[in-house]
Parts: sequence; C-alpha cells; structure tokens
Amino acid sequence: QVHEDGRYFVEISNPLRFWLAVDHVSAGLSFSQVSKVIQHTKNRTKIQKLTCLNDHMVGQYIRVLVGVSLNVIADLISDTNLWAFSLAADASTHQGTSLLDQRIRICSKGRLVNLHLIVIPFFDRHTAVNYVSMLVGVLTALLPGWRDKLISVATDGEATMTGRHGGVQTLMERESTHGVLRVWCALHQIDLVVKAAAKDIADGKFYKKAHSFSVHLRAQSNLITEMKTQCPKDTTRWVAFGNMLQWFIAHRMRLVEHIEANELEDSAPSPAWWVVVYALSPVFDRMNTTIIMLQGDNLVLSQQNKIIAELVASIRFMLEINEGALPDNRDSIIESDCKTHWLSVHSIKNHIADQGSWILNIFSRCNARAKNLISESVGLFCLHLVIGFENVKAERDGNNLPSDLENPPVYPAELVKLRTGAFISNVLNIYRQRIEMFWTDADVNLIEEDHKRLLRAYHQEPLLKACIDGHDSGTLFNDAWDSMPDRFQSLRSLSGGLATAFPNTASVESDFSKIKWEKDPHRASMINLSLAGIMHSKQFQKLCTLNDALNDQSFE
Repeated sequence: QVHEDGRYFVEISNPLRFWLAVDHVSAGLSFSQVSKVIQHTKNRTKIQKLTCLNDHMVGQYIRVLVGVSLNVIADLISDTNLWAFSLAADASTHQGTSLLDQRIRICSKGRLVNLHLIVIPFFDRHTAVNYVSMLVGVLTALLPGWRDKLISVATDGEATMTGRHGGVQTLMERESTHGVLRVWCALHQIDLVVKAAAKDIADGKFYKKAHSFSVHLRAQSNLITEMKTQCPKDTTRWVAFGNMLQWFIAHRMRLVEHIEANELEDSAPSPAWWVVVYALSPVFDRMNTTIIMLQGDNLVLSQQNKIIAELVASIRFMLEINEGALPDNRDSIIESDCKTHWLSVHSIKNHIADQGSWILNIFSRCNARAKNLISESVGLFCLHLVIGFENVKAERDGNNLPSDLENPPVYPAELVKLRTGAFISNVLNIYRQRIEMFWTDADVNLIEEDHKRLLRAYHQEPLLKACIDGHDSGTLFNDAWDSMPDRFQSLRSLSGGLATAFPNTASVESDFSKIKWEKDPHRASMINLSLAGIMHSKQFQKLCTLNDALNDQSFE
C-alpha cells in the first residue's frame, strides 16, 4: 500500500508467524522446512496464530523482507548525521550464474555497522563499466545523494576492480563528489605473499609432498576409523594448510607407524620434510591467528595495520631476523634476495630446537646437505614473509600503488596523541568540505570542542586515561568508544565516518560462502529475489535495532 507521503508500507497481520519464519530462514532452513517446523511448533504449543503457513507464504515473507531491508538501509544512509559511508564489492560465479555482491559500512548513532546491501545476478560482460553501471543504478535508487557521502571503495585487487584508467574504483571515484579512498584487500595481498614464499620451500617440493600426503591419508578409511580423526583437507586457504601441518604434528607417531606398516618409504615424507613441518608450523599458526583477526566485520584500517605489524614482529622474534648491514661472515647466514634482511643459521637451529627433542634428534641425524637445505628453506620462507608483509598496504593511490597518506586517527588512543591544532589541520580540515554539506557550523565546532575535552579528560581523569591506554590492536572501534559512554559524541561521529572504510573484503567473501550454502544443488531453482531475501534475513534483527535507534533520536 502507498502511504500519504508517497512511501510504501506493508502490513503483516500475523507478526508472530512472520518473525518465526524470518528467524528460521536466517538459521539456514529452506522455505519448505520453515513451514513444517512452524506447523510442528503450532501442534506442540497449541498456538493458533501459527496455523496455515506454507512454503509459498514463507517465500512471500522473505521477498517482502528485501524491500523493507533496503528501505531501512536507505533511511540510515540518508540520515543527516551520517556524513560518510563505504562500499566493498566482489563478483563470483555460482551454478553458472555470475553474481555481484555489495556490502556497505556506516556509522549510525556513533556505532560502526557492516551490512549486506545486495546480491544481484550479472548477465553482461564482466567489465568495470558494466559493474559500475549496475552499482550506480542500485545506489541511485536507494539514495539519490549517495555521491556526496561515498568515502571509500574496497575490492579484492583483481584488474577489473583496480585498473587505474577504467577500473571499478576509478570509475566510482569519478561518479562521487569528493575523492574516494581506494582499498586493495589486505588478506588477498597476504595470500599472494604466502603463495610466492611457499614456492621457494625446497623449490616447491615441500608443499607438493604435504598435499600428496594429505590426499593419501584422507583415502585411508581404516586409519581414519582407528584414529577417530581425519587429515584436514588442503584447500586454497593458507589457514587450512596451517591446520594440516598442526594435524601432522599432533598425530606424528601414528602416521610414522602407518608408513612403516604399509612399507610406504618410497612415497613417504623424508626426515628433512618432517623437520620443515615442525619449523614452519608455529609460523603458520601465528599467521592463522592474524588472518582470523583480520576477518572481523568491524575491523578498521589502522587496526589492521597494527595487527599485520604485530605479525611481522612475531616472525622476526621467532627466527631472530635482522635488518640492515650484513655481517662480514656471510657463510653462516641466510640473506634475502634484496640484501636488506638476514638471519643466522644458528638462529634457525635454535628455532628447530624449540620445537622439541624428537625433531631436534631428526635434524641432528640429517647429513650436511640436508641440514643446509632445511636451513635455507626455512630461512628464505620466513624472510620472504617478513619482507612481503611489511609491504602489505591496503590503501592505494590512483595508480594502484601504495598510498603515501597515513590513516586518519579514529580511536581515542590515537586522538589523544594529537594537539587540537594538529587535529584540526591534519584531520578535520581535510574532510571539512564534505562534512559541512550535512552538518552546521555549530556541529563542526562541537567536534573541535570534543577533542579539547578528550585531551583534558585524558590528562585529568586517571581512570579514563588507564582505560584508553589499555586499548590495543584487538580493541574494536565500538568497544573503544563505548568505554566512554555518552561523551565526545560529535568527535565519535566524525571518527566513525572515517572508520567506515573497509580494510579488506573478507565480509564479501563470507557472503559468497553463505550463498553457496543456501543455494545448494537441491535448491538450484531458487529465484534471485528469494536468495536476496535469505541474505537480508540474517541481518534483519540488526536492521530493526538500527532503525529503532534512528527514529528514537536518542544515542545508544
């Protein structure tokens, strides 16, 4: 129906049944399963309001949900208090259909929120012009003034997305009123670094042996039954490879017995291979921890940079990697190709010794050639990781090269390090023209006053100072500002707009994983509108909460 102000509205006569249907769909049930579950619930609870629900009605509910969700998102973006938002986009093919997935990050009422925007089928050629044409059409339909608020676009680094002349990011920047921060997914950069470094481990033989060994073990049904565990599958994700190395170590004794009992010595891993497994496992374990942290929905760019820097520091400490002038005796060191980083063979031996007496004995029994190969493989791999990770930078310039601009401070712990004058010139003035399109002069003045009050409170309130000083790379944006409830709201809103930039596209990749789960071969006939509804059902409660806070006007 059409309201007096021209807006459409839908009346749900049975809200309980509607909400149960949405909750069950968001949990992964098909429309048919939802109707049956609710019918069973009605039979057990004797609640008559749950009667007469079939899969067709569930489908109608979910399709209505799409319109309601997009309307709420449009209201959130059009809020005059929201001065900036960011986009993350990626494309993939599922069941022969190309899909374009779009996510959006906003700061509503001071809270950073990562939302699924839309997933739509793509039937044209996969060109940047076609991508942007579709994105612009969607954004214009939702919010005609989106060009004034777009602050950042993140992609996976594929040429169509990042091309400096006609890539998606370039074309989106031309569409926007102001400059756009370009982000190349840091996780994809990390993946490229690890992939290149892994090729240098014994000329790629280490990885091939690990993969073939895992394939063999996964085919041994009797061994799996006896061990009550199965070797993790080696996928394209380095997290899976790291888990596989840990599994090899955890079940090493039984695997060695299996090799000896089945006379697999010719195809079995060599002693030197086992030494490399033990030496690299803690490195992969540390990388996996970092990758998991980088996949957070509300991670911000400055936080991501700190997490990556901590990863580099951990690997440096683990292998005692040095940077700078090379020692005179180069026979006892492993040096990088660029001659900037090096580590000693002795530090590699110490690292192997740290992994336990069994692997140290294996290493001691290796001949000189095998020891040199182990030291070189482990050393070069770690050197390549350190150098590669040091060069990972999500922010890119117009030529898709690392940007020279530093991330603006968005955390209280970062803001207290700036004098108010420096904050105004280096942060506020850079975005003043954009902000003043939506905020009054009085609103902007409140930002400056908030920064003064934050500095004063930091130096005069010991409890607040201790709280801010306790924030680290694992502290989320919302948690950091929530530690000072109902204070510095204007400064928080400014910081929230700057923090909306996606540091990577992990949440978009997560959307495609959900799509493949929801639209499996048994649901291949699902129409795209229903698929979109299923995706929105997973965040519908969050949207309702945001909408309530927006209409209430009271900060939560």
